Amino acid sequence: MSDHARSEEIENYQPRTRTRLRLKEGDTAADNVLSVMTMVVHPMTPGIERDAEDNPVLKDGKVSILAHKTHHLIDWECKINGEVVLAADLSGSVSKDPIINFAIRGVEGGDTFTLSWTDNQGYSDTEEQVVKSRKKK
Repeated sequence: MSDHARSEEIENYQPRTRTRLRLKEGDTAADNVLSVMTMVVHPMTPGIERDAEDNPVLKDGKVSILAHKTHHLIDWECKINGEVVLAADLSGSVSKDPIINFAIRGVEGGDTFTLSWTDNQGYSDTEEQVVKSRKKK
């Protein structure tokens, strides 16, 4: 991808988070498991300097990084009812549009799930959902 195409992608960037929740309920609330699959639509560019043929530029035997061209997630946090249950510090080494899957025990139907992130250029997004119970009453 050329520098122009990368610049255009970043200019047209609209942060989005897509999350799917699935609650598998056990005999007690402690046995409940919430499966979470989330994707952050994000370019995750590491800022590698490239030549005209789109090859990485080497300086002193190392890949040249242009700090002003990096664009990646730095903070990622998941909460249940306002309590942090998972947090991560990310970097430019994570792929474009990262997908993160995980499970949380002890979640009940009606609990509030919140996912938020911030990137190194000041973009951020927060998504909130109410966990749905699958048990029939």
